[in-house]
Amino acid sequence: MDKRKKRTRTHIIASLSVNNLEYHVIKKGYTLDVPAEDYGYDALIFTFNKKGEIDTGTIFVQIKAKEKLELQKNSFYSYPLKKKDLDLWYDEPYPVYLVLYNAQDEKAYWTEMKENLKARKIKPAKIKNDTLTVYIDPNNILLPETPKQWRDHKQSITKRILAGLYK
Repeated sequence: MDKRKKRTRTHIIASLSVNNLEYHVIKKGYTLDVPAEDYGYDALIFTFNKKGEIDTGTIFVQIKAKEKLELQKNSFYSYPLKKKDLDLWYDEPYPVYLVLYNAQDEKAYWTEMKENLKARKIKPAKIKNDTLTVYIDPNNILLPETPKQWRDHKQSITKRILAGLYK
């Protein structure tokens, strides 16, 4: 029997997945916070304008990692997610991104969860199982410009929210 706890390959891959995302986020001048407790979000991204002022709103991220991703027959990557998480993310006004990290090629792929579910005409409240398989387009590679795309999406949501508050 081992004397001490071990750091496994799964732990290493999880760290690499966060590091991969954080690298791209920091390169854009944003910050990535990893909550001490996990209640459906693995990371929060705070963005800033060109003057360095913090933006309103938050980008939420759920990160999953595997040693090797396999393309499914439909030419997408897939990952099973808990209905409880989907319920939370669907009700979140700000974007929630699922990032799926492939340790073998050190690349990450992403999807915005509300858009992903809407494209499939799925409402979490109507899901009867405890999990749902989500599909991610292999062309949605996490690239240096991706955090800026995410910021732009968040900013458009912020404008709609603020327009509704101050009518």
